[in-house]
Amino acid sequence: MTSRIASPVFVGRGEELRRLQAVLDEARSGVVSTVIVGGEAGVGKTRLLAELRSGAESAGIRFLVGGCVDLGDGARPYDPLVAALRPWLKAVTPEEFSRVVGPARSAVQQLIPALEACDDGDGIADVVAPSTQSTLYLQVLGLIERIAADAVTVIVLEDLESDGGPDRVA
Repeated sequence: MTSRIASPVFVGRGEELRRLQAVLDEARSGVVSTVIVGGEAGVGKTRLLAELRSGAESAGIRFLVGGCVDLGDGARPYDPLVAALRPWLKAVTPEEFSRVVGPARSAVQQLIPALEACDDGDGIADVVAPSTQSTLYLQVLGLIERIAADAVTVIVLEDLESDGGPDRVA
């Protein structure tokens, strides 16, 4: 796995940071947004997001970060999202876990089997039928909605690549 190097000094991305902060301001008023931050390796994307995170967390915004790990053809499409959700789900109380996971138990079990221990014993370890792709998608979407119901939530997925290679986002 590659490590990230980020400068402790934030330089030269003030306009980009202001644009991202404007999106956060809209999120506080209930606007759901998707932002793609793209660029060549080393241009400061990780540092920009670290600066955004610092300000966001101090304002009470939940900031979850996951990324792709180069596993060749073995990577699953949900792996970056799982990497973002797993630490937060592991840290919540069993009661909060049950409330947030709710009807997405089968999706969580499929995507993050190690979280069985986080459940309060009323279901995640139950045998569930495998979900179809569309059911899995809807369960994950519901899970994200419940996570974000009580706090503005930013989910950052780093190092995503399209089929066109690392420099194209389709």
